[in-house]
Amino acid sequence: MTDRRNFLRLMGVSAGGVFVGLTGCDLDTESIEEGAETVAGLFDPEDFIVPGQEIWYASTCMQCPAGCGIHARVREGRVRKLEGNPDSPINAGTLCAMGQAGLQHHFNPDRLQRPMARKDDKLVELGWDEAQSRLGDAFARSRERKGKGFALVTGSVSGHGGALLRTLLEQLGPGARHYAVEAISHESARRANRKAAGIDMPTIDMSKAALVLCVGADFLGTWLSPLHLSAQYARFRKQRPRGALIVVEPKMSVTGGNADWWRPIRPGSEGWLMLGLANLLLREPEFAQRLPESALRDALQRYDVDDVAAQTDVPRGQIERMAKALRERRPSLVLAGGAAESGAQGMRNVEAAWLLNHLLGNLGQTIEAPAAAAHPELAPQPGSSSALRALADALPNLDTVIVAGTNPVYAAPGFLQLRERWAKVANKIVLAPELDETAAAADLLLPVRSALEDWGTHAPELNPQPGMLHVQQPVMQPLYANVPGTADVMLKLLARADDGYAAWDDFHAYLRDAVQELRTEAELVGPRPYKLPALLAPPVFEPATPEDAFSANELDRAFWEATVARGLLQLGSKPAEPIAVRASVPELVPAAAANDYPMTLILSPRTALYDGRHANIPWLQELPDPLTTIVWDSWAELHPETAARLGIAQGDLIEVASAHGRLEVKAMLFPGIHPEAVAIPLGQGHDVGRYAKGVGVNPLSILSPVFDEDSGELALCATRVKLRRIGQTATLVRMAPTDYQHERRIVRTVSAKQVQQTEKG
Repeated sequence: MTDRRNFLRLMGVSAGGVFVGLTGCDLDTESIEEGAETVAGLFDPEDFIVPGQEIWYASTCMQCPAGCGIHARVREGRVRKLEGNPDSPINAGTLCAMGQAGLQHHFNPDRLQRPMARKDDKLVELGWDEAQSRLGDAFARSRERKGKGFALVTGSVSGHGGALLRTLLEQLGPGARHYAVEAISHESARRANRKAAGIDMPTIDMSKAALVLCVGADFLGTWLSPLHLSAQYARFRKQRPRGALIVVEPKMSVTGGNADWWRPIRPGSEGWLMLGLANLLLREPEFAQRLPESALRDALQRYDVDDVAAQTDVPRGQIERMAKALRERRPSLVLAGGAAESGAQGMRNVEAAWLLNHLLGNLGQTIEAPAAAAHPELAPQPGSSSALRALADALPNLDTVIVAGTNPVYAAPGFLQLRERWAKVANKIVLAPELDETAAAADLLLPVRSALEDWGTHAPELNPQPGMLHVQQPVMQPLYANVPGTADVMLKLLARADDGYAAWDDFHAYLRDAVQELRTEAELVGPRPYKLPALLAPPVFEPATPEDAFSANELDRAFWEATVARGLLQLGSKPAEPIAVRASVPELVPAAAANDYPMTLILSPRTALYDGRHANIPWLQELPDPLTTIVWDSWAELHPETAARLGIAQGDLIEVASAHGRLEVKAMLFPGIHPEAVAIPLGQGHDVGRYAKGVGVNPLSILSPVFDEDSGELALCATRVKLRRIGQTATLVRMAPTDYQHERRIVRTVSAKQVQQTEKG
């Protein structure tokens, strides 16, 4: 192989401690027949399949960036069901609809099986040898030019795969660029977190709060890590006295629908409300002493409650009631996200939330700094929409682009002209399991394995247990034997540049050796038995002999098998420093006066389709939107008062037009939205895909060039639009359109007003 020092250099992994519980299982037929087993590593179906007997594999869900742990149930060599891993600190055994639908990604009938290349403006099948030769030649040319004109485009990455990508870019040279692209981004919040507290992402503990003020952060729906935060929310609600939830947002979310008090706010004015609340708190000495700087107190005086009420459209009486609730119910927690972080002042809105949390004394109680992981090279590299903008600007100067795990052609607004610029790049290479807009516009298209066939380790961005890696393993043999994993392709390219990487035949071997090297750095006194969850078999690797009775190879193998069987790898971490805020009062710009485009467009991720990556999954297309119950469509939500003023009825076909494009979509009259806002969910409007093509519209396409003033992020909730009725009432396909089903009143419903979920001052 190679010596240890060179091995660590190739791995890109630094020294640090690791602590895991060891487990394992025998792979003999008799053991499997006795009950469900946790099996580590690949298996041969001919050897280990017992008809009717299920086997459970631990892995990681790749359906969104949250990084939840999963267990996969396998029978007759096929994965049949996915569930949450009870030992994952992220999701603790739960799994959302997107995670469950990973099966349909895996078994998609249109998954790519052979490479394709562009000929006469069409993609035609290509042999594997020729495809790999073309890819290798493109890499070699870029390396000769020291990376000049080369870009690697991915989604969010982390773990050993992320370290491998960094090494690949280093081998290419200083000119190579990496663009991590995510349409739904938290980069404005990250920058605000660094400015306010010197951390990327704080540790949140909602269960300790007596009151949560949520300003736009749909933590029960799509914000950050919904399953992890939902578990906190359940504990928060079970307290005695019961925790209270106030939600303020332009458009009601799943979280808003669960609030004790929901209040609409004018889009873009969320920071004004939080600074207005801070100004009211300063009237009492207890809170004023936490802000001793006179300049900061003077700056807060600008946010007088009457001015704040005018800016936010939240009545003065309700603002004062919110301040009273924050004073009386402590500790509390203020969360800013969603529309609040996705506007033209998103970063400043999150800064305002930090200031309010500081005044309320929440730091060190419901908000803490995370411990620092001992292996920063494995840390998450989150994607952003500013990376999409940077990619669009760079495309005219690029000649080779490799895209893996993201779809920038679909995600880019029309004003970026990314689709047109992409077409002019000489060598466009895409790695994808199925056809999407970016893959369909490639010059060379290489199929890759699905997430349920591939290897990897992943570090979630919101990690309640710092240093914890989630391990991804194949849960069944690949459906198409010749198709490689994405990291396999990258490893082969690295081997062309550095012979040291030729020591590994594939990424599985690379990852196994990397994990086994971590064992030698651990203060491991002896293999600790690990208690498996009830649905799995008990551990069988519980030696009574000391560790030195085993050879290094035996310990390495046991360590690897235990890690894969568990699906988790706990690395060392440094204790967190006490959290401290560099208090500041952001200067917010008043809302602009209404013009020819009097309404604000709110783009909201759906709990099923997310940013559009799941639109080709019929399970998720037919999953009703939690609030409107609409399926298989796009729609525009607008307030009934606004609709009446414009002469729009339920289901009417309307035009939503910005200065940079127009869409035709059905109207959904919805009282849970501010009268000056119109909301269109993300995810639809695709050009390709058996189940996605021709369904709904893509609202990203009409966004105006509005960016966060400080972070440079694309403002998803700041485009000004106008509405016009253009057609007759059409059918909105809904799961429960009325109170009656087949002339029987099976389900009784009441309005939000009847249960007093909203109040007017």
